[in-house]
Amino acid sequence: MKKEASNISYNLTIKMIDRIPQKDLFQGNYSTCCIRVGEPNSIAMCDYLMNTAFNMIELVDNETGKTIGNALCYFVRDKKGNLLFVVDNIEINNSCKPSSNAGLELRNKIFEYASNVAKSVTGKDTKIVMSKRYNDVPFNDLVVKYKKLQLLGKTESYRAYMDLFDGWVNARDFQNADCYQMPNSSENSTSLFNKILSWLHLEP
Repeated sequence: MKKEASNISYNLTIKMIDRIPQKDLFQGNYSTCCIRVGEPNSIAMCDYLMNTAFNMIELVDNETGKTIGNALCYFVRDKKGNLLFVVDNIEINNSCKPSSNAGLELRNKIFEYASNVAKSVTGKDTKIVMSKRYNDVPFNDLVVKYKKLQLLGKTESYRAYMDLFDGWVNARDFQNADCYQMPNSSENSTSLFNKILSWLHLEP
């Protein structure tokens, strides 16, 4: 799922996390969000690192080399079997929240990057959606969709923390979700399930 980095105008790099536990366990601290070490939801980051159903986009400051933001991501399916790639939320460190214009540019670059990542897995254009909760970028121009969705991939525990579903939920069942839809993205089909399951290290 790793892609080449994409540079944006204010000197950040968008990339996938390296999945190095001693570094990435602190992703929540880098973005000052509710899964940071020391907070009640910090166990969620352990789940994300242990389970390949989850991955995470990180934002790296090119001048300091520090991670200043991130976005959890994963595949889900709807009741019709269509695949979607979720950018669960985009959170940025309290010390460097973007302005509206910069935030919009950043959001669109993250969407573009996520679209490329999803296509590298599925081989086709895949709809990108974003959780409505806890985003540090503008979203008022996006269309809201209400769906029943299910996480693709097995998890160590039946419970997982996903803002798309408003917190801790049974990760193995369909759950109600309201999400923002990335514009100009297309539906995928069930024919890609085997390729997705292979990426998740599961048997078809």
